[in-house]
Amino acid sequence: MIYEMKVEDQCYVMSWEEYDQAIQMLASKLEEQSFYPDVIIGVFQGGWIVGQSLLDHFRRARMVGCQVNYNEEVLSPFYTVTDERKGGFPELIENKQILLIDEVIDSGKTLSFFMGDLLKLNSGNVKIASFFYFSNSQIIPNFSIKKLEEPLNIVFPWRYNRDMDTILYAVLQHQWLMIDEIQRLIQAKFNIQYSILSIEEGVARLHIQGLIVKDHHSVMKKLKMED
Repeated sequence: MIYEMKVEDQCYVMSWEEYDQAIQMLASKLEEQSFYPDVIIGVFQGGWIVGQSLLDHFRRARMVGCQVNYNEEVLSPFYTVTDERKGGFPELIENKQILLIDEVIDSGKTLSFFMGDLLKLNSGNVKIASFFYFSNSQIIPNFSIKKLEEPLNIVFPWRYNRDMDTILYAVLQHQWLMIDEIQRLIQAKFNIQYSILSIEEGVARLHIQGLIVKDHHSVMKKLKMED
């Protein structure tokens, strides 16, 4: 499946090593301000993953995942406690130190929505954390690694294949391209060093999905009218 991505923007691919370093930096920022969360609430999917990693640094904290329910005319929040300890929601957050987290803040609308809802639920001190946030966001996190001034696609390590397949598909054309040509196009368009082996693996995944046709070492997008 090809996911939505602004293919006209540059990309940054975060490795697992860089992810670990970012977690360490984020945890240090919380500790520097003596903010020790009782509950970490992560926005599914990425924010929850980051929250789970932060639990290694704040082991007494409880873990909750959240998402917006779009299946109703009026948007509603959905929370689920994801650790194995006893205690339900929203009792879990009453008068507690809450860390609301997402991996990147774009417009800030999602976190603003949850911030407002958590305050209604009689939570205590709520603070926001994120690896990155864009300068035009309507909300500024209390803890972050970097402010982004320009549009950027960020490929996080837990969704590497998914996003790199989207990038790969974006450079393919309705004419045959050799694998090394694809590699050069990805480098030129996105400034990403993508190995021949990784491209071949991505081509195999796209081929299984019926999105491309291939002939030995050449690949092209499948025309829509093709079976």
